[in-house]
Amino acid sequence: MGNNPSVRIKTTVVAPAPGLNFLHRALLTCRPASSAFETGFENSTQSWMFQDPDTLKGLVAELGANNYASRLKSLGATVDDPAFIAIDNHFKQLAVALPNGTIPNISKPDVVYLGRRTRAVNSTQTFTFGDAGAANTSVRIRVNPAKFIFSDSTPAGAMADITVAADGVLTPTQLALAAATALGLVADFAANFTATPALGVVTIASLVDGYPLIVEVTSSSGGPTMSQVVTTANVAGDYALDLDDMQAAAEFNNTGDNVPARRWFWVTDLQGDDVVNAEGAKWVEDQANTSLHNPPRGYIFGQWSTSGAKAIKFGADFIGNFDPAATDSASQTAQAANAGAGYTTSFVLDHDRWEHCVMALYGRCIGYLPGAVSFTDKVLYGATDNAKMTRRDYGDNDSLTDDRKFNTYSAEGPLGACQWGFLSDGSFIDRKWIEWYVTYLCGLRLIEWKQRNNITAYTNDSISAGAGIIAGAMAELPAIDTSTIEVSFLPRAAVNPANIAARIYNDYNAFAVSFGVINKIGTLNEPIQVTINDAG
Repeated sequence: MGNNPSVRIKTTVVAPAPGLNFLHRALLTCRPASSAFETGFENSTQSWMFQDPDTLKGLVAELGANNYASRLKSLGATVDDPAFIAIDNHFKQLAVALPNGTIPNISKPDVVYLGRRTRAVNSTQTFTFGDAGAANTSVRIRVNPAKFIFSDSTPAGAMADITVAADGVLTPTQLALAAATALGLVADFAANFTATPALGVVTIASLVDGYPLIVEVTSSSGGPTMSQVVTTANVAGDYALDLDDMQAAAEFNNTGDNVPARRWFWVTDLQGDDVVNAEGAKWVEDQANTSLHNPPRGYIFGQWSTSGAKAIKFGADFIGNFDPAATDSASQTAQAANAGAGYTTSFVLDHDRWEHCVMALYGRCIGYLPGAVSFTDKVLYGATDNAKMTRRDYGDNDSLTDDRKFNTYSAEGPLGACQWGFLSDGSFIDRKWIEWYVTYLCGLRLIEWKQRNNITAYTNDSISAGAGIIAGAMAELPAIDTSTIEVSFLPRAAVNPANIAARIYNDYNAFAVSFGVINKIGTLNEPIQVTINDAG
């Protein structure tokens, strides 16, 4: 590493694993699904609740692995609330059973944070009938709001599944009235949503702020044409402002001595709305941008999406097969947007059952030291205790999904598993995690070393000792080949005199090679080569 002095680790270093910290913890954001939960959240003054510094209302709840259920119930949440289910799945991930049937323990997160979104609004969509359609045709409308899509009901969690008959005579206005009437007769729908007819238009609105509508509209051959528009997204302003508020509440308040404290590294939103996901991905990217934040703050944002009609099964109806080249897949659209924006700190996970796949993935992986776990080949659990998440058969296209750089929960193997572990730029989640973790560890170990000294003299010996501290910190992570660790540094004589005068030293340059991860062993296109010879 140039002609400067350096420190190199020659032997394997076995270091104690650091305790769980913010790099092992996630923030789940949502708008509470019921007024009781919302009111309980707002009014909570518990020591584990962080208040909004402006409104003094509860904004972020700290929930432990052993107390999350009681704390959520004390806020007014029920076991059927999506936030409860998501956090339940987060803490109840299991390792794959051994051949003897036993399930080994895994390292799990100890704490999760639940943030209350305050800028969520009522979500609306409008559907406009373009014509009457031909005789004996129909239009099918399926409503899958996020509040209800965790059910195992048929079809695939839809709370409303209606068919409107068209005879080629009914006007668009009459068709809109028939559709709104049919939706209003569905009890669960009517209790939580409205369908308002107008001149050829049906407007569907959620009664719960922040819960987006997922609506599938299909016409039979020759049926009435319809256009679908999201007229109101489920945010009134910028989701980034919600995240700013949560960050300020939890990290800059209630610390006792007014010292900022990092709380989480992983972020996701419960509802999986495209608008919210896009804003969340941009927010974490901005936090890592040194031109906007100095020092930068590392986060990773995981967003759930779905392949949409190309892959969703409604009861016995399977609508098409997944096509990686398709342009109408929500997952691909989200991934393309992230990749096109140059995002390096977010990922897209495709899953059509909405079973809190991102929180489940976090729960399965982030309790480990970086380098001791990857984000691929993970069997995830959700919906009910010990029930594996629904896997999807991508058919011949399974091996092609990696070209699109989003993550899937495929039918690969006997159990199915989350595949790839991509970030939006095509790099890998675990690698970014390692980078931020090493940066954190090096800084932490240097501070600890300085605190043990009565004085850290500005000498070559101190500088060299600091390089050794950095090398030792890097060796703590199992992903790093300790034989490759090298930390170069400038001697005192080469340091900028202004830095010496200011008592600052920032001329270390660290390098190491990681062991990497095997994501695939044999593929459909490149199978493992096996030869059997009877003759020996």
